[in-house]
Order: sequence, then C-alpha cells, then structure tokens
Amino acid sequence: MNAGFAFVSGSATNTEITTDGTRKGFFFRTVPPDAIQSTSVSNFISKKLKFKRVYIIDDQEAYSTGSQTRFSPSCGSRRHRHA
Repeated sequence: MNAGFAFVSGSATNTEITTDGTRKGFFFRTVPPDAIQSTSVSNFISKKLKFKRVYIIDDQEAYSTGSQTRFSPSCGSRRHRHA
C-alpha cells in the first residue's frame, strides 16, 4: 500500500504547490492559488473598475512575488502599465 498524506492549508497560495509533482497525497486549499487570484483581480480591475493604469508594488515577499508574477502579464495583455 502506498498511502500519501493529506494536507490542508488556509494560506498557501503558491500555484506550484499542487502542480510541480513533488508532493504525494492530497493537498487542499481554503483559498484559491495565485494563478486564480491574480486573474480574478486583473479582470475586476479592468472590466468592473475600468482602470487604465495599474501600479504594482512588490516587496519581494513570498506572497507578493507569486501574485505579481501572475498578475503583471494578465494586466499587460490588457494594456495596463506596471511600475
């Protein structure tokens, strides 16, 4: 029998946690990963708020780096500016 562990996280948003293939067992989140959060925020800013410019402040912490990495290209494709 090859059983894995089950993991539950209320704060782990790094997308690679569930896509890099290094973890065996099951990983459950109570919050969406960075890839989904960033797309949702980008859509909200551009479609609902209709902002033309977006400034991103990245303090190089684990959370902001993952979010910024995925948010920037999403906004860039909608012709927003990044700072």
